[in-house]
Amino acid sequence: LLHFFNTTSYCWHWSDGYVNFSHQALRNATEFRYLPTKLEKIGVHRQLGGYFRTLPLGRRRLDEEAWQWMMGESWLELLTTINNFAYFPRLYDQNNGTLHCDL
Repeated sequence: LLHFFNTTSYCWHWSDGYVNFSHQALRNATEFRYLPTKLEKIGVHRQLGGYFRTLPLGRRRLDEEAWQWMMGESWLELLTTINNFAYFPRLYDQNNGTLHCDL
């Protein structure tokens, strides 16, 4: 896998522990190949929401969990997440004004 990333490094953007496509066309082609239907996209977002729910309450979970539930159209899970008193106040970082959840 590391060899793959090294030989295709022009395709990826690495930042702060995240790996993203460096070109929108690559993102679109990959999505079309692996998630061709809306139901498949919704299913993956629900799986990711479940994964992020298992992580400790930190920056990555704050950035991802509620957004994944929203994109997965899991409204009860989204409501449960943002109504969590440990979660909600931490969505806004008072030190630098960062909002960690773009709903």
